[in-house]
Amino acid sequence: EFYEQNYVKQIIMALGEREKRELELIRIIQAKDKELEDYRSQGTCQLQRSWLQTQTFNKEQFNRTTRLNRETQSVVTNPLGYAFNKDGQDLVECCLLRNEYMKVNNDYLIQSGQQQSGQQISPMKKTPQKRTQQPEIKEDLEDLIEEERRRSELDKQLKQQKLLDAEVVKKKKKTLF
Repeated sequence: EFYEQNYVKQIIMALGEREKRELELIRIIQAKDKELEDYRSQGTCQLQRSWLQTQTFNKEQFNRTTRLNRETQSVVTNPLGYAFNKDGQDLVECCLLRNEYMKVNNDYLIQSGQQQSGQQISPMKKTPQKRTQQPEIKEDLEDLIEEERRRSELDKQLKQQKLLDAEVVKKKKKTLF
């Protein structure tokens, strides 16, 4: 149970976070491809240096090429060098901070009576535990919360802007024809 709590769970959380980030990056790349295609179709974007032109991102092709990549062998032979480098350590720390925040938030909801009926509480939460939070961790958690809030607001603004841009393009096309 000690190893599960202190090692296995952390590794699984980090893997899940990496997968989530990979999917987010793929989504961003695909959105950029659509954006570039839109610019090209409008004729507002002309690439001056042809060697900068990229192909449209294909997830299946990406998966195939990364499976056959030579670096994959070095990852298999030296996984710790990749998993626990500076970025990997930051990722694990981020996951742990988020997990700690969720625990603290859950405890607060339970104590304040805001926990809704039907929501499941982990067995660890049923037993009161004395926690001393370091100020650094609390600040990091607050920073994470603020970053998530800012990100969601920026996503909303981006979606609104894209809708407005799409309407402008439709109006321009109507006036041309």
